[in-house]
Amino acid sequence: MSLRIALKFVALSLLSCGAAQAAEIGAFACDGCSPLQEEQKALSQRSRGYLFVYNVAGNRIRKFEILVYAVDGARVSDPAAEKLRAAVGARRIDATDDVIDAPAAGDDTARVGVTRELWEYAVDREVRQVFDTIVGIEARLPGVLAGQRSIEVPIRNIGLTPGDIGPRAHDPREIAWFSGSPQGSRYNDFMDRLADQLDDATSTERISRELADVVHGIQGRSSGLSVSVGLTSASVGISWERIKPTVELRLCDDDGNCVTVVVKKEGRYVQVTYKDTRDRHGVTLPNEHQPVRLSWRQNGRDGANAYANWMRAQRLGTVDYIGGSQGGCQLGYILACVRIEGSAMLACQLHCR
Repeated sequence: MSLRIALKFVALSLLSCGAAQAAEIGAFACDGCSPLQEEQKALSQRSRGYLFVYNVAGNRIRKFEILVYAVDGARVSDPAAEKLRAAVGARRIDATDDVIDAPAAGDDTARVGVTRELWEYAVDREVRQVFDTIVGIEARLPGVLAGQRSIEVPIRNIGLTPGDIGPRAHDPREIAWFSGSPQGSRYNDFMDRLADQLDDATSTERISRELADVVHGIQGRSSGLSVSVGLTSASVGISWERIKPTVELRLCDDDGNCVTVVVKKEGRYVQVTYKDTRDRHGVTLPNEHQPVRLSWRQNGRDGANAYANWMRAQRLGTVDYIGGSQGGCQLGYILACVRIEGSAMLACQLHCR
């Protein structure tokens, strides 16, 4: 096969590939861009076929198709394809020259010049709906979709647990303590309750409207979207650049103790993964199988005392207070505990760091 014939083959094959897309289409971020910059962003992508460029700050999303032609003296024309694009209202935006690896004689490849042509189409309704949800979330909680912040809600929003002495709010310290055991009832009660609440959009809204929008309005709706491909439609997923496929949820009590979980919806199912529990000083609380040696900064004496008192109230161990010398700690405080041999009890001591 001569190089010239190979170039024509590449041109024809690349032209036809726009009608057969993969199961996922890229949506590339161009925040704060002008319309011209959005077009340049699209044309700079190395892929060919359909793609989206979205601009949250400009409240704009656009759908493009990239066509690739070999430069061998004349642009390869396909009258049927031209007629098809005209029928769906597509318009040619721009073109640029590029260099790609193309098949040559035998098994060789050659660096050849091509023309990349950019066409624009109307944005599909379902894609527009997901984008509108993205714009709304970014206006209310900037950075949450990129993983720069968590969604924080009161832990009582998920409802009450039966408890040992009647209904009460879930306790983050108990959730942390029993998180190391699959049979830890308080932890399991919390995770089961949360999974039930996240199962559908209406229940999730009781926890947080923003959480419902992220999980069910963006994660859950970014797959199986109906996207026009020529005169037909295809069911595809959208891969949003700069938007993480997960979101962190922090559930906090009135004392500032917070349980953090990672939420992800794939298909019809919502996955909830426990991450950690921290008090209001940022100290990570342990589970029952870990050594208890928690450090607080200089102003964290009340946090150390609060956790020591909680352990004592739960009958997990005894706490030995050093007395007045605690007030003179210049670097902070440490709550150190050891298990009493032959029992499930802990002996704990609060001392200077």
